[in-house]
Amino acid sequence: MSIKRKIWPFLSLLTISCMESSPSLLNNIYREDQSGLPSGNERRHDADQSELSWTVRNGSCSATLLNPQYLLTAAHCRPAVGELYTSGLAVGAGEENDIEVDEVLELNQDLDYTIARIRWPAGGPREGQQYPAYVATTVSDLWIDDRSNQGDLIFTVGFPDDKRSVWKATYAQGRAKRLAEGSLYYNIGVINGNSGGGIIKAENQMLIAVVKGGPSKFGTSDWDRSSKDQSQAWNFGTPAWLIYEASPLLRSLFPDGKNRSYEQEFKARSKIYVAVDEDGSDGFYLMASASLETQGLRACSGPDCDRVLAFEAIDGPAGRTFFRSKQRLVGSSFDLTLQAFNQGGEKIGERRIGVQK
Repeated sequence: MSIKRKIWPFLSLLTISCMESSPSLLNNIYREDQSGLPSGNERRHDADQSELSWTVRNGSCSATLLNPQYLLTAAHCRPAVGELYTSGLAVGAGEENDIEVDEVLELNQDLDYTIARIRWPAGGPREGQQYPAYVATTVSDLWIDDRSNQGDLIFTVGFPDDKRSVWKATYAQGRAKRLAEGSLYYNIGVINGNSGGGIIKAENQMLIAVVKGGPSKFGTSDWDRSSKDQSQAWNFGTPAWLIYEASPLLRSLFPDGKNRSYEQEFKARSKIYVAVDEDGSDGFYLMASASLETQGLRACSGPDCDRVLAFEAIDGPAGRTFFRSKQRLVGSSFDLTLQAFNQGGEKIGERRIGVQK
């Protein structure tokens, strides 16, 4: 089945006054259902803490955390260095601005995607932070079918403009419907503000697309009156396999389509305690202690932990191993990752810290 080419507006670039909408259809994909259920319906509802996972609120757009250091969003969302974003878990906790854009690494206008390196001003992600387990590397990773109730079940969590007054994170699900003109079409109820958010395959938490655009504008009289089976109302996104092919960084983060950060996870066996030793001159030394199993300690900074601060063991009370940085740190603040190693060179502890004099 062919589809006529239309020039449709990007979701997040629309600036439209909020008009009173017409009564919605019972099966529409853009608003909560009218069943009287307190949490809405399965197709679209306020996201709970377990559904927020890897989503990010970035201005008037949404984004996806790929791992603790990188996020993916739409190019037309225009992320900039120094901008403050809010992780989904922080939104769920009633907090904000826990993510800062450190560098925009890839910006592809043709495919409408951007990958940015980020930092966490407060020291790191919240406990329980998750990331997509996989990314689609080929169209065969997804079942696409335009028949009613067919196609893989997929979902997104983002920050649509109809929730803007309260900045509610919203879960919306639908099915993969059609592939045309380099875009994946789906009947998920997304609208302005969802742009840049990740589309996830429910079966295995696979990132399969980035929200790009659609035919409806929030605030117009018919924005919420479409049925899930009306193809002219389907929204669309950039398929992840096209981004994967174009992005060296995404391929390095997801070798063979699997999230490398999960392969590198470990359970720490040693806690690291930190203090600062000021000797009255410019700068200071960093002091640390860990369990007796710890035979070596290092601190590093940079996106790949490639700038290393060496430590030397010093005498201390029994029951712990103590270390002091070999170099004096000169400056007002530092963001560091401390890593503890046992005698065999195995990493047994890690801690991210922010040091401010």
